[in-house]
Amino acid sequence: MAKETLQETIGKFIHNERKKQEFSLARLALLALGNECYASKISLIERGKKKSYSIETLNKILYALGFNFADLFK
Repeated sequence: MAKETLQETIGKFIHNERKKQEFSLARLALLALGNECYASKISLIERGKKKSYSIETLNKILYALGFNFADLFK
């Protein structure tokens, strides 16, 4: 069985929190990145398909969900 990648682990966390808070992809994109057009980017991140993105982008998404980057390591 293949081990889950870091991107997949982060993506699952974001997806689960987004669903728990009942945010659509568009709403999260607007809150985190300032534009609903980034919904597809967040979708790729959630599915672990986007292999590179900045820590700043990740931090913005986490902040919009009520977390900070350090919460990923708890």
